[in-house]
Amino acid sequence: MSDTVAGEAWRLPLLDVGGEGRYRWAWNLNPNRYKTIGPNRGQPIPRLIVGRADAIPLRDACVTVVLVERTPLSRAAAGEIRRVVAPGGLVILRHVPYPDRDRHAMAVREIQGTVRRAQRRIGRTIVQETLIRIHHLPPTNQPPEARETTCVAEALREILSQDDES
Repeated sequence: MSDTVAGEAWRLPLLDVGGEGRYRWAWNLNPNRYKTIGPNRGQPIPRLIVGRADAIPLRDACVTVVLVERTPLSRAAAGEIRRVVAPGGLVILRHVPYPDRDRHAMAVREIQGTVRRAQRRIGRTIVQETLIRIHHLPPTNQPPEARETTCVAEALREILSQDDES
């Protein structure tokens, strides 16, 4: 993946951590090359970036939106997610809630930003949704000269309106 498009710094609009192609606008970060669930199990994962959440193979501040659904969150993964999200970017966490504690508390502490929480229904499942808006780069990073892509708004609309698939 090139760092420039037409001589300008490039930004990935949407990264789905653990994704297998559910969202058509997403690039899917996954250590597997083939889908592991659903009716298309065994088919190649589209728009694949081979990698894991705890070692994302992208440069700093190059992603506009990161989505994490059902994929386990570790402290290392939260740090990597924070590293790749650009200022003004958004992190969307969606997991089945724990009855006795906030499943996203560690990620909120590690990622840092403005937080909005809600419960959503995806298919027949109720999930805890946490949105974290990133305001600035971590102190060790240098701001990239990033160009917004035109599909960010459409990608967000698709993810945030998702309520009938599992």
